[in-house]
Amino acid sequence: MSSKVEAEIGRKKIPLLITMDLEVASDHDAVEQLDILARLAEDLKKIGARITIFVVGIHAKHFRQQLQHLQAQGHEIGCHGLTHKQDDNYSKLGEAEQRSRIEMATRLIGDTMGRPPVCFRGPGMTTSSITQKMLLENHYRADFSVCSQRFDIANSAGGQAGWLIAPRQPYHPAADSPFRRGALPLHVVPMLCYGLPFLSGSLYISGLGSMKFLFRRLLNESQKKQKPIVYLFHSYEFCAFRNISKQKRLHRIYRQDRKWRYQQNLALLTYMLSDPQVTSQTGQEFLDGELSIAKEGGSTCTN
Repeated sequence: MSSKVEAEIGRKKIPLLITMDLEVASDHDAVEQLDILARLAEDLKKIGARITIFVVGIHAKHFRQQLQHLQAQGHEIGCHGLTHKQDDNYSKLGEAEQRSRIEMATRLIGDTMGRPPVCFRGPGMTTSSITQKMLLENHYRADFSVCSQRFDIANSAGGQAGWLIAPRQPYHPAADSPFRRGALPLHVVPMLCYGLPFLSGSLYISGLGSMKFLFRRLLNESQKKQKPIVYLFHSYEFCAFRNISKQKRLHRIYRQDRKWRYQQNLALLTYMLSDPQVTSQTGQEFLDGELSIAKEGGSTCTN
């Protein structure tokens, strides 16, 4: 690596990739989600955050107006699978089924947004080597479905033992494993964990102070390795329950005050973005930065 590239990487701010998974949740008020998205658009603008929104293919039309407004503000719309039902599990589906689902989801989102998505996150963080092959066929640039060193794998539909050994730095995956480095021309952008995943559910259990502490640890690691920090939340978490019987068991131990949840998320995002070493980026902005560095002779993405 040239001294010029080393100097540029040394000056580079740490990308904070704020991500939101968006689906019509059966146990929450779907209409209220529309209002939440409108409110988020204003509050994210105030704190200078640009986020990547992973929307379920068949639900993109329901959120069309709100998503188009968010996209116009500079936020990115990615793909969160086709249906987000139990059978929409990309760690288990075969090649033909995955090809059909990813093609359809990509088309539905592209028709709604006027451009196809290039970043993917499987429902329940599900992915596989088949998934990544299908993503490349459909011109995706990145898979955000891996949670490196996340210990509570049973609490996610896509939880797999491979998470425990997955690289903590963005990497190109192997053709036969989404959790090992290889040569596929796709970026895997993992969510970093210290056992506890860096997402809103952890915030509701451990509190704002603990999440700030976790952020400082992740930031320290990112400064040494020049890798992004990924945070995840869901819009439905700020909406009223409509069918408590469908609520996941883990979610029942979360603090249920949805206004408190919203304010805690906003407080955490504001805290992270107040650090001068951090810059808010969408998934595509991060990938464009990686490409620029690679052309200069270096990259934070490892093989």
